[in-house]
Amino acid sequence: MSPVISRRHFLKTTATVSGGLLVAIHLPGCESANGIQNESGVLSPNAFLEFRPDGAIIFTLPRIEMGQGTYTGLTTVIAEELEVDPEKFTINLAPRDKAYNNPKFFSQMTGGSNSLSAHFTPLSQTGADTRQLLINAAAEILQVEAGRA
Repeated sequence: MSPVISRRHFLKTTATVSGGLLVAIHLPGCESANGIQNESGVLSPNAFLEFRPDGAIIFTLPRIEMGQGTYTGLTTVIAEELEVDPEKFTINLAPRDKAYNNPKFFSQMTGGSNSLSAHFTPLSQTGADTRQLLINAAAEILQVEAGRA
């Protein structure tokens, strides 16, 4: 049996291990942040999320809607971890890219009624990791501990 790791333990460990990397993120003025923030101030920490200077949050939906609720379901999964109202997201359909492959089919296809089950864990983790990245960046800017940001 594989060990079960709680979300809280994972986040604490991830924050501790990656703390040095996250200190390099500097948000004021939207300067470039080592490749995750472009020259126009757009923060793209991963293939699924984009944070714009005007406050817009773009979620790139990896599956298309075919009556299974992927639009609402997958958006809600990532929004829950970010602690953001799902209605605040702008949803874009994913372009052709391996980053958006269905983890169960190993290709970028929608089918088999598995979109939510296949993407629940990866998108939950993406949302949790991104939230921690933003908390750590805010803590650095405010010069406080991450738990107080």
